[in-house]
Amino acid sequence: MPYRSSRLFRAQFKLLVDLNLLESAQERMMDETRAGHRLRADRARHDVIRLRNEIDQMRRVVAEWRPASLDENELLSRLRPLLAVPLPAAVPMRHRVSASEQLLAWLLALAACIAWAFTFAGIAANGIDDRPSLIAAEILAVVLSPLAIALTGRK
Repeated sequence: MPYRSSRLFRAQFKLLVDLNLLESAQERMMDETRAGHRLRADRARHDVIRLRNEIDQMRRVVAEWRPASLDENELLSRLRPLLAVPLPAAVPMRHRVSASEQLLAWLLALAACIAWAFTFAGIAANGIDDRPSLIAAEILAVVLSPLAIALTGRK
C-alpha cells in the first residue's frame, strides 16, 4: 500500500537510519569501553546521546505528520514498537562547552589579537614597504581570527 505522505515516509526513513546509526554507536561504545579506551568510549557515548535525542525528535515529527486515519500496518515494521512507546518530555539539546575548550578559544582569540596588533604596529612603524616582515603576522592573524570567532561563539 502506498504511503499517504512522502513527508511521513521520509521521516520514517530518517528514523530508521538514525536507529541503525545508534546501534553501531552503541556497539562502538561497548567495544571501546571493553578495550579500556576511555576517551574513545566517551566520544562514542556523546554520539549515542546525540543520536537518541535525534531519534526522539524524529519520533515527534512522525507523530505530528501521522494522520489519525493511518493504520498501524502502514508504518514501517521496525518502527511500530518504537512509535508505540510514549514520547518523553521535550528537552532542549545543549552542547556544554568544557573549561578546556573555553580556554583554547580565548587563547586563540588572544593570539589573533596579538597577531593583528603586530601587523598594524609594523605597518604604522615601517609602512607597507617592509612586506616580508609582515607576512608571518598577517598569515597568523588571518588563520587565527576565524578559529577564534568560531570557538568563542559557542555556548
